[in-house]
Amino acid sequence: MDNPQITTDKILSLISDQWLTNNDIANELGLKHSLDKKYLNIRLKDLERKKIVVYDYDYWYDQIYWRKKVLEDSRGLRVSGGLVY
Repeated sequence: MDNPQITTDKILSLISDQWLTNNDIANELGLKHSLDKKYLNIRLKDLERKKIVVYDYDYWYDQIYWRKKVLEDSRGLRVSGGLVY
């Protein structure tokens, strides 16, 4: 039986600026057991609490997408045609 290492470094090396589902990340890490996938989900939620990754929930497909948190542009956020500082 394989003993996959689910570490923060491995997770962050897979997740870049592209959106990935839990299954995409689990497949890239080679996780097959449901408990490993559940532990991966816990690790992702912990990284989200630490504000390292962000998630987006797709209501249409009922899936959560993860990616690394991108720093906001230093010029400000564009809202309704104006800049917010």
